[in-house]
Amino acid sequence: MRVDSSLLSAPAAIVYTVWAQTHYALSDSRSAVAGFAALVASYLFSASIATWIVSDAQRRRFSLPYDFGSLVFIAWPIFGALYVFSSRGIKGIVPIAGLLALTLAGSIAGVSTYFLATTVRHLFT
Repeated sequence: MRVDSSLLSAPAAIVYTVWAQTHYALSDSRSAVAGFAALVASYLFSASIATWIVSDAQRRRFSLPYDFGSLVFIAWPIFGALYVFSSRGIKGIVPIAGLLALTLAGSIAGVSTYFLATTVRHLFT
């Protein structure tokens, strides 16, 4: 069985992690497993953004400071925006809008699955 590589890309990971975080935040389940999964999702979110920035810089042959990926991982809103605007200028709004769209898609998916799970649970209990 062959897996489509776009399902394992950084943008897809951003959607998945926001989805998991949103679903956990809405659910009333406070189990250790769900909490651990939400924690892992928050780390994967930052790692996905850092991975995208480092790979984008390599593809564009844009020189980054040493260990810039770690800075992005720690403070992605600041250093991510810094990279996007320094590498693209005002056109940096496009990737930021894309990130917001991915985050919105993940949030909508999280809310949808939460309400679907809640509805199914109430129908059968």
